[in-house]
Amino acid sequence: MDKPVTPDSVSLTRRERDVLQQLALGQTTNDIAESLHLSPETVLWYRKRLHRKFDVTTAVALVLKASRMNLI
Repeated sequence: MDKPVTPDSVSLTRRERDVLQQLALGQTTNDIAESLHLSPETVLWYRKRLHRKFDVTTAVALVLKASRMNLI
């Protein structure tokens, strides 16, 4: 059985936090890429990592879970 995701169990890089903050603001992948000077593919890669770390499948679930954990 997988361990539950808790604030103590989630370690985020600076860029992951940047992407998560932008997602919380409702930004699209292309908006985030432009804002952070990254390629859209790189932003998608960060999003996939975040989805795995938070054990979610959608951006809405990601933002909601991160918010409930007081990470954003």
